[in-house]
Amino acid sequence: MKTNILIAALNKIIARKVSSPTREYYHGTCTKFLRNILKQGMLPDTKEGTWKGEDPEAGWQTATRKSYKGSYWTISAKTSIQYAEDSQEKFGGNQLIVFGQLQPKSALPDEDDLVPIIEKRFYSYPTSGKLLEDLAMLNDSNKPAPLKLLRTELYDYFGDILSSKQVNSPQLETALENLFIAAAHRKLSYVTTWDYEKDYRDYVLDEEQAKQARLTQNTEIPEILKQKSSAQAEKDFREAMETLLKIIRRLTVIPSKTIRITEPVGFSGKNKITGIVEIIAHNNEATGYKLKIHYGKIEDNWLHYFQITRKVVEVVN
Repeated sequence: MKTNILIAALNKIIARKVSSPTREYYHGTCTKFLRNILKQGMLPDTKEGTWKGEDPEAGWQTATRKSYKGSYWTISAKTSIQYAEDSQEKFGGNQLIVFGQLQPKSALPDEDDLVPIIEKRFYSYPTSGKLLEDLAMLNDSNKPAPLKLLRTELYDYFGDILSSKQVNSPQLETALENLFIAAAHRKLSYVTTWDYEKDYRDYVLDEEQAKQARLTQNTEIPEILKQKSSAQAEKDFREAMETLLKIIRRLTVIPSKTIRITEPVGFSGKNKITGIVEIIAHNNEATGYKLKIHYGKIEDNWLHYFQITRKVVEVVN
């Protein structure tokens, strides 16, 4: 009897996993990668990359826009075509769209949805010294107000899908604190060494300690507050963000237009490729486009968008 109950319970669990909701996503790339995709499917990019080389705009105000590890998929036909155009510009060949039937629960939300929220928390800092002061406060037993504000803003963002219990989970709390530290260090890494030491004396040390540091011309900064190189600080920020995203994935499914899959996507299984189409300019873009199907079929909604924004001359297999 107990065995039958156990089998029934296991069958329910399996049924839930098999019936996890899926939906159509699109991945934009170029024909340089067509042969490998047809042979191996979509393998997650194991190297952190960028859309167009290094990001020259990374700095005090903006975190690096390097893409994270994995393959990115979107429900937006427009966005998928933009990704394909970027890939074509960088690698050559023709634009390529990969259609996939994916389970959002198996994916990570796009980090671009969260980075602006994190960065917004730091826009209000009038000086790097004030930020360094709040970073030093994390050594105290009481949580600093900025960390509470960050948690509140994230709760506002996820309010409809995260319960108050989930938002206040110990794992999420730790991940948020680590992300606050990493984000603060990321911004402070772009301050000059001279300004950083001055900020430490003016904002962290008491009056007597600051006076002694100026007299001896020796400002000893604790290890936890030492300034990091921008490369290391950006890396730490990305790792802290990745940890937070994985915790959020365990808690709920985030309704994100763009998702990141960190596992291979083949031609069968819970996440699978349903079609691959090449976009070929017909003589020139003004006369229209030819769509060449290399596998499966073109997803209807994507095709409808393409037809109303560009002239389709023919569709061939």
